[in-house]
Amino acid sequence: MSATTTHEAGARPWPMLPGVRGSASFAGERQEHLLWLERVWDSDREVLPDDLPFALWIGMNPSAASETEDDLTVRKEYTWTRTTLGLTRYVKVNVGTYRATNPGDLEAADEVQHVENTFFIASFAAKATKIIVATGQVPPVLEQHARELFVQLRRWGFPLLCLGLTKSGWPKHSSRIGYDTPFVAFQP
Repeated sequence: MSATTTHEAGARPWPMLPGVRGSASFAGERQEHLLWLERVWDSDREVLPDDLPFALWIGMNPSAASETEDDLTVRKEYTWTRTTLGLTRYVKVNVGTYRATNPGDLEAADEVQHVENTFFIASFAAKATKIIVATGQVPPVLEQHARELFVQLRRWGFPLLCLGLTKSGWPKHSSRIGYDTPFVAFQP
């Protein structure tokens, strides 16, 4: 593969819904790392606004979503942000930045987390209206980093929410539960 070939995350993306605008930041020779992704709706501004209140969602790793396309998780989370939280801006970051639909693919990746990942997470967390952690079961390659990240966010004073816990104590993944699931405090 040449250095100009874009990384294939393994899932077919969906077009964004009408009236939704997006932006994203990628890294790596083939854009295999997604550092952050944003969606804004109900705004007439030409430029995506930094000053709108937003929900920050922290997942496990990115899949096929981009600045112009959604995947299942992104679509579900920004719908939740819009309907349940009443906000008009959604930002997505992940414990790991390597784009893969199958979590097992993370084990084979050369680098599962970009060096700037924690910086971006902390920067968005400092401005977020709500922070929701929705990783699901974290694979071994990301476990230590996930635990350290969540503890550090709490040390910095950021209140974390989740949609309940898995049997093993990880925050439930947003795509696997209904919109009527209540947000609860997450105590790492």
